[in-house]
Amino acid sequence: MATRRVRNTAFGAATFKAFEQYTPAGQRLFDDPVGPRLLSGFPAAMVRHRLLRTASAALMNRIAPGLIGAMACRTRAIDDAVTDALAAGNRQMVILGAGLDTRAHRLPVLRQVPVWELDLDQLQRSKVAALSTATDAAVPAVTYVPIDFAHTPIAGALAAAGFGAAVPTVVIWEGVSQYLSRSEADATIRFVAGLASGSRLVFTYVPQTVIDDPRHARTVSRLQWHTGYDQAALGTVLSNLGLNLVEDLGADDYRARYLEPLGREIAVSDLERMAVADVR
Repeated sequence: MATRRVRNTAFGAATFKAFEQYTPAGQRLFDDPVGPRLLSGFPAAMVRHRLLRTASAALMNRIAPGLIGAMACRTRAIDDAVTDALAAGNRQMVILGAGLDTRAHRLPVLRQVPVWELDLDQLQRSKVAALSTATDAAVPAVTYVPIDFAHTPIAGALAAAGFGAAVPTVVIWEGVSQYLSRSEADATIRFVAGLASGSRLVFTYVPQTVIDDPRHARTVSRLQWHTGYDQAALGTVLSNLGLNLVEDLGADDYRARYLEPLGREIAVSDLERMAVADVR
């Protein structure tokens, strides 16, 4: 059941992100020609054909208002955070729960950067098979590390895959924390805190107010969200776990930073935020 949920979550996120590739180039928040090619079946047909895409986007915005917009904005925000981290001296990248992430294939700043992607073996095999048919995909230095996070320590899995913990590292943890128990989520943050000084964690989280709000109870239950973080106390929580909060962005920040300069008016959900934290 967990494997099915992880797979569905990965392909769902990839589908929503793929909508952005069909936005006119001058209005697009990010370029990802590879992402749509990792999809198959109806999702692939849906995002590639305008009428299906338009109808599906309208339906999704009724079911989950602002989800597609939030997915596009968080993707751009994380892209920018990765670029900033590399400029600040991070020399390698780890993606926890990578799913169908395509950053190693589409961000020029990552072309010469070693990347470790961690996720379930079955999902990684599907991704590698799809990438093998995407002839326009760049071939970066990616090491795929199959892992069941519930049973295998991250540090051990990475060490066995040749990862050097003494090198400053940017870690992406996107769309994962809410699916874990609080102890599992905190343990992941502690792992990052144990990396080289200057390493950076770029992650998304669901505010505790969303988890507790009866208006979101059906969404929280349906998506099997377990853990949220108190937005007001996030800096303190991270400090206690060994990190310094650098940035914490939500829907209003996305609109001001990314959408308004482009003159775009799209719905953006406020159910999730993106934060950046540095290892002391």
